[in-house]
Formats: sequence, C-alpha cells, structure tokens
Amino acid sequence: SGTLKEAIPAIQYTIGQLTISFSGRFINNGLFDVSNFNNGGYKIINNDTFKVNNYLRTFAWFDNNGVILNSDSIVTASGFVNNASGRIEAGLFRNFEGVENYGAIYFSNLYDHQGFENRGFINITNNFYNSGYFLVPDFSNEGVIIIGNDFLNDTDLGGDSGLFCVGGTSTNNGNMIGTFGFCD
Repeated sequence: SGTLKEAIPAIQYTIGQLTISFSGRFINNGLFDVSNFNNGGYKIINNDTFKVNNYLRTFAWFDNNGVILNSDSIVTASGFVNNASGRIEAGLFRNFEGVENYGAIYFSNLYDHQGFENRGFINITNNFYNSGYFLVPDFSNEGVIIIGNDFLNDTDLGGDSGLFCVGGTSTNNGNMIGTFGFCD
C-alpha cells in the first residue's frame, strides 16, 4: 500500500502494458501515455491527460478530473466517476458496476450492465445497450445522451430531467421510468 504521485511533465510507456494490482493510490498530474492499463486495486485519480492506446480496464475506484483518451475500449467494474471537468474519448465503453458522469463523454458504443448515472453529456456515435447483466438494472439519465445509431434497453432505465436522442432504431424490452425526454 502507499501513494504514487506523478508530477513530472510526461510518463510515456507505449510498448507494453502497465498493471496495478495492490491497494493504494495512483495520481496523475501530467501526461500518462501507455498501450494498455489494468487496475486491480489502486484508486486512480487523473487530474490531467491519461492516454491509453488500446484498452483501459479498472476494477477499482477511478476518479477523472482531466482527459482520458483511448482508441479502443474502457471496461469498468467498480466506482468510476467522470467529474464536471472530465472528458473521455473512447471506442467501446463497457460498464459492469457504478459509473457516474458529470462531464463530457464521447464513445463509439456504450454497453451498460449495472449502475450508470449520467448528469452530464454523452455522445455515442454508434449503439447504446442497457442490459442489467447482474440483475441490478439501473441506468439513470439526468443529462443529455445523443445516440447516432441504435438504442436497446433490456432492463430498467429512468430519469426525471434527462434527454435521449436516437438516430437509428429504438427497442425497449424493459421499463423506461420517469419524465425524461426521448426523441427518435
């Protein structure tokens, strides 16, 4: 356990992968650039630029106050917070547990399996899928979500002030609860 603080202008490691699997904290205050990132136990705090060229997998707390750039995929399975100053750009985003968005997110595809709360802006160029994989079905939208292609809800989805805008086909096999806007 312990704390690793990175405050130098840049850490670049673009050939292999970085795996963190013990308890403690990793704080980024500069440019962090890797090919692959696996986090199995550390609390990650990003205050600047966190660039992962292939995949970012986190199974522990991730707190984003900066920019996450990712060309392929992000998989989360624990608390993941994109704060108001945060911005995320990625291909696939797959959530297995507990995401909160207060900032801006840009994805190609979003697959939610459990616990996603949006109070910011999300732009999905392709597809949105809400499944409730772990039988704890909840996706709450109090912000704006723009979906360029298809929308599929197989479980509970709600919100009291949010807006969903869908460019393709919309399919609901679950429950859509609340007073949010839905345009398709």
